[in-house]
Amino acid sequence: MPAVPVRLEVATASDTGRRRNGHKLWRLDHDTLFDIGFYKTGSGFTVPAGFEFDLSVPRLIAWALPVDHMRLAAAMHDYARQQPSWPLWFTNLIFLDAMRARGVSEPARTLAWLAVRTNKNR
Repeated sequence: MPAVPVRLEVATASDTGRRRNGHKLWRLDHDTLFDIGFYKTGSGFTVPAGFEFDLSVPRLIAWALPVDHMRLAAAMHDYARQQPSWPLWFTNLIFLDAMRARGVSEPARTLAWLAVRTNKNR
């Protein structure tokens, strides 16, 4: 049974004016809840306001992706990657499900998810 995101709160992120590894850094303006809903458990987590993240989309595919709709998914993924007990496959699924919750089309989220999966630094 696939993971079904119940809710990703609509939040805003601000440009910090800084870069990390050539990618623009963003900061969450508010605490942001991601209710994962794996197997309808209601599991979830909150990313705190002020959390900084990047949206590192390879230039080759950036034109094909709705990066504005992916920004919060990137925040969820980057926050999840900082949790030492969460395996990589799980954090990558969080990214995929967060994009689904934000309404990113299946082809775009699949392309972005594959880019994340093949990037050894992510």
